[in-house]
Amino acid sequence: MAGIFSTDHPVWNFLGKLTDMVLLTGLWILCSIPLVTIGAATAALYDVSFQMAENQEGYIVRSFFKSFRKNWKRATAVWLITAGLGILLASDVYVYSRMESLGVVLLTASVIAAVIYAMMLLYLFPLIVKSDLDLKSAAAAAFVLALKNPGWTIFMLVAAAGILAAGIFVLAPLLAVGAGLTAYLHCKILRMILEDEKREAR
Repeated sequence: MAGIFSTDHPVWNFLGKLTDMVLLTGLWILCSIPLVTIGAATAALYDVSFQMAENQEGYIVRSFFKSFRKNWKRATAVWLITAGLGILLASDVYVYSRMESLGVVLLTASVIAAVIYAMMLLYLFPLIVKSDLDLKSAAAAAFVLALKNPGWTIFMLVAAAGILAAGIFVLAPLLAVGAGLTAYLHCKILRMILEDEKREAR
């Protein structure tokens, strides 16, 4: 009976992680409100989530804002470029979906490009916080990793979409942990992928 009150008990570990995810989600939402800061907030989200995935998390708030400041310039540049590209792709899909004949071909190409874009985004911000790669190199590495690990990439996309959809249509309280839970799951998978890349590079 005494074991259940131990701080190492799985129940308390789970509740601790859950609390951290709620806090992390709140911080990400708060710091994303100005919109231009979404990149830095997302970088901080993944940075702290990697620490959680490695069981090295300390003070969530302090770690989040430390990472936010550290990655501000690079992450903001990545966000502005990827946001612009995302808007362009969304516009193409909308326009081509309303066209006939040639529009079908262009729509198909735009949808494929949008899917590849979404796949790359899964790796881009984590690479920003886990490496010193410049934007061009990070984008190239994200592209390679996305296509090299199609199973995990699709799983991460489905998991992110599933958590968001479940929070909106099924269980609203899930949105309180949505960003933190998604990033935590992604980081668990990304750790394995990045470790495999290091082993192959040796």
